[in-house]
Amino acid sequence: MTHHRDVFAGYEELAARFRPVFARIAEGSRAREQSRTPPREQLQWLIDAGFAALRVPREHGGEGIALAQILRLISELAEADENLAHIWRNHISFIADRRHDPKDPRSGLWLRRLGAGQIVGGGWSEPGAAGVVDTQTVVFEEDGERLLTGRKLYATGSIYATWATVLAIDPEGEKVVVLVDTTSPGVRIADDWDGFGQRLTGSGTVEYDRVRQVDTVAETDDPVDADLERSWLETAITQVTAAETVLNAATRILDVLGSSGTSARYALDRHWRNARTIASHNPRLYKSRIIGNWYVNGVDPTVR
Repeated sequence: MTHHRDVFAGYEELAARFRPVFARIAEGSRAREQSRTPPREQLQWLIDAGFAALRVPREHGGEGIALAQILRLISELAEADENLAHIWRNHISFIADRRHDPKDPRSGLWLRRLGAGQIVGGGWSEPGAAGVVDTQTVVFEEDGERLLTGRKLYATGSIYATWATVLAIDPEGEKVVVLVDTTSPGVRIADDWDGFGQRLTGSGTVEYDRVRQVDTVAETDDPVDADLERSWLETAITQVTAAETVLNAATRILDVLGSSGTSARYALDRHWRNARTIASHNPRLYKSRIIGNWYVNGVDPTVR
């Protein structure tokens, strides 16, 4: 068994490298929120400091830092700028996928790219679709080429990303995840996210119109084992607990400060808005149902 102390050994040394960068980022966080200024420059500070490559294995140009330490470091980043912390969601997830599929010769290629500081955004949700069940985005063949066409919503981090992971249906009717260069002809990224929270995460719309040079990196029909089931369950429990805790804390801050705390110059409402937005995109009602259905009925939590 790996103990908590072992997992976080060396964390303070790691965090000490990034805390000066976080401090610089924090200086203008409230002003960026109020003016809706995307933190592009601040993101580049993180990339220049090696943040994008931390989880990438050493043999591919990264540092191979443990996931637990990465998540703890991201929580510190969130104290400085919650939007910048959110941007890394798909990037870290994609690195995990490539680390766990070393037999695919393309995994090394992608890890080397990320080790060099390139970052990955997302593209899974679609207008009117029930989760990822009713995916309409397609990969099709034409004149010997594979092309991608579709439209994605809530594409977190895409306005900042080098690459986008896109869930699509391939010519055989199977769900696949493809990688797309965000500068490719036919890719249109709109900074149109209008949610009242997480305003600067780049979670808007991306359209793909006959995009070429599509790289399929994963199929989505891998068998579910007990470890994956448990992981899904624990994630649902964490999301419910965190949402309730943070929403209550954000409200209590205003209770303590009274009317002066509602002044727009402090922008304290952003903490509640951010938490509420994330809680809505990962609905507590659904997560609670998943938890109860597993404990009471033994239903696989990965079934949607």
